[in-house]
Amino acid sequence: MSSGVALTDSDRLPWLKAINLFARNNPGHVIACSSLKKSYRSILCEHLPSAMFILLNLKREVLQKRVSSRPGHFMPSILLDSQLATLEMPESDETNVIVIDADDSDVDDVVKSIMSAIEHL
Repeated sequence: MSSGVALTDSDRLPWLKAINLFARNNPGHVIACSSLKKSYRSILCEHLPSAMFILLNLKREVLQKRVSSRPGHFMPSILLDSQLATLEMPESDETNVIVIDADDSDVDDVVKSIMSAIEHL
């Protein structure tokens, strides 16, 4: 990704399995990653019945601004469109995914929205 080339599903598979293994061996952690597809989320929560996902939903323009303001980050902003093309919004059977609208929110408001959603589970 740092070279501007999008990852494939086969590129991501070992990484997803490693995150799943870490989560199974280290309960109680918050893990931040881009679990863009339902199949990725399925791999990440294998053998983890209480695993939850928080999906921050933002307009492309907001994402572009935020990604561009992260100098030195491993994912260049030129990959944003491929990331959005890969994104699969949660389906109704994905009851372990909470979608938070974060377009007009600062970090504190997003955290409050996440905490409120978790408290109401």
